[in-house]
Amino acid sequence: MRALIRVSAVLAAFALAVTLDATATPLLAQAAGTVRGTVTAGTTMRPLSGAQVMIPGTGRGTLTNNAGEFLLVNVPAGTRTVRVQMIGYATEERQVTVGEGEAATLDFQLRETAIALDEVVVTGTAGATQRRAIGNTVSTVNAEKLTESAPIATVQELLTARTPGLTLMSSSGQAGSSSRIRIRGAGSLSAGLEPVFYVDGIRVYSGTASGYSVESGIVQGTNPLDAINPDDIESIEVIKGPAAATLYGADAAGGVVQIITKKGRGTTGIQWTASLEAGRTDWHLDNPINYWLCQPQHIADPAVYPGCAQFDPNSSAETRLLVQNPLKEDPAALRTGDVLGVNLSARGGGDRYNYYLSFENHDEQGVFYNNFSKRTGGRANFGFVPSDQLNFTANVGYARNDIRMPLNNNSSDGILRNAFRGRPGLSAPWKEGWRGLSPEIANEYDNQTQTERTTIGLTTNFNPFSWFQNRLTLGLDKNDRLNRLFYTIDRTGRQPWG
Repeated sequence: MRALIRVSAVLAAFALAVTLDATATPLLAQAAGTVRGTVTAGTTMRPLSGAQVMIPGTGRGTLTNNAGEFLLVNVPAGTRTVRVQMIGYATEERQVTVGEGEAATLDFQLRETAIALDEVVVTGTAGATQRRAIGNTVSTVNAEKLTESAPIATVQELLTARTPGLTLMSSSGQAGSSSRIRIRGAGSLSAGLEPVFYVDGIRVYSGTASGYSVESGIVQGTNPLDAINPDDIESIEVIKGPAAATLYGADAAGGVVQIITKKGRGTTGIQWTASLEAGRTDWHLDNPINYWLCQPQHIADPAVYPGCAQFDPNSSAETRLLVQNPLKEDPAALRTGDVLGVNLSARGGGDRYNYYLSFENHDEQGVFYNNFSKRTGGRANFGFVPSDQLNFTANVGYARNDIRMPLNNNSSDGILRNAFRGRPGLSAPWKEGWRGLSPEIANEYDNQTQTERTTIGLTTNFNPFSWFQNRLTLGLDKNDRLNRLFYTIDRTGRQPWG
């Protein structure tokens, strides 16, 4: 019985509304007019089809036809505001005076404008989601924009000073050297301090690579991330703090860095990109100057102090002062290195597929003669969407690195230490003014690391319903490394060889 009463009330209300509308329509028609006009693009004057035209507060609106024309009927007489909206164009409002039974004309020219959509992130969640929908702190680095505006050779350079809380601590400026990466300092006492790195959802090795004399501090370690070409990266997402461990495990207590490589675009043709970068590396720090005061006993011993033999032991002290700058004066100590990079890429696709292909070669010489970093590699990313519920992606990357490291700056036989500790005028085992090895001998140190790295990622998404989503990800990070330390044959018998 209660259900029948409710239905009757609804029917009565509906009948009353129909009656009121029927009585009001003739009255409204007596004090109304029409508004007609066209909507075009402001720059090209092209008619815009599908633009929404409305009069706010009246409930009257329409859409433009293929010719960009619109017609609003039964517009109440008086001064009215007409609003036009369309995606990709700025909203425009204009006033028009409508007379009783008359037709007013009003044309619009819309200005193109960019629309900021909700940013989507993939780090810190099981799948892609809007940034405002997650509680974790996620920072995004627009790598594609940065590499277009600045010469960036490595992932380490790409991350440096790009996002708050992410710190790279480099202990050397040598080509190919590694840096310690921290997010908000030390995040755990038991787990590792380095963040976990992912490339397109596949975890990759990112710590400092070991090699001959790396653990003992004689040479600098290399970074496996240098195998990734920064020009292949679309964006980088950084999740900060221990919250990353909820999805990525205890190893991610130091944070997570997700590297997202470029994908193809559904354009009408192939988009080609070619670049050539050239530069130079030089020593721009002040070089310390060494001083040595030749005392009378030094002047009397030319075998040990050959540089002091030129002075009179009875002359004033300021005339017996030797000054030397080994790093600046010796041409075998430092050099001006060359940097050359070549990149070639192509991307494209259609409604159901996309692809991205790239090739690159990078060669950097350090300021030391036995320091260089070479990288040759390529990438192939493919996407296939057979239906709205199913899609596949395949990402393959390959890189070959060859890095030669000199003796460390504080090594006993390193060039910097022997130059800073040198004594002008003092005979040395190898060269006057140098303590220990001369730069010619130090440059013979040949410690190379050759790596071949292959990363493969396969991802399948199957979403039969909005509430039932499935993702399968398979990945491979294959890193083959050859460490080689070569010593020349000693034919002198002197220290440090003898």
